Amino acid sequence: MAVLTDALVPALEDAREAHAAVLDRLRADAAITPPSPSRQMLERQMDDVQDSLERIDHQVRALRPRGGLVEDTVDMARFISRSAVRTVMLPLAVGSTLLKDVLRGQPNDERRLLRNAEDEYVVTARALATCRAGQSIAEEAHEQAIADLLADLRSERSPATT
Repeated sequence: MAVLTDALVPALEDAREAHAAVLDRLRADAAITPPSPSRQMLERQMDDVQDSLERIDHQVRALRPRGGLVEDTVDMARFISRSAVRTVMLPLAVGSTLLKDVLRGQPNDERRLLRNAEDEYVVTARALATCRAGQSIAEEAHEQAIADLLADLRSERSPATT
């Protein structure tokens, strides 16, 4: 079990980090998108990615042996610090996008939407790649439940479905 955990937990954590980046990108895009069907689609995608994060967290908790109070405290501190960084970075990401538009003298909505779409594809590609790598590790370890989870996450993030 230790070898399995040593290989799969980092793969799942990488997949989680990649999906968190997708969620952050969607949040940044939704923050600058006026109320519209496009914004509603972004919000639905954010809900889907949040569900994916919870599924990954569930698998990580199932793989990790229960630690003591110290390990639980460290995990909680790590979660809080990551959340704090993401919370601070979101306005910066939105502001950076808007500042680039102003400096270029191009508040062109079409260009901004194109750049947002390109950014979404970049973070989505990373999420797909980490899920594929984790799926390969899970299959090698004969851990079908985790391989299936990562395959499901890949299909959810596939550009054909978004």
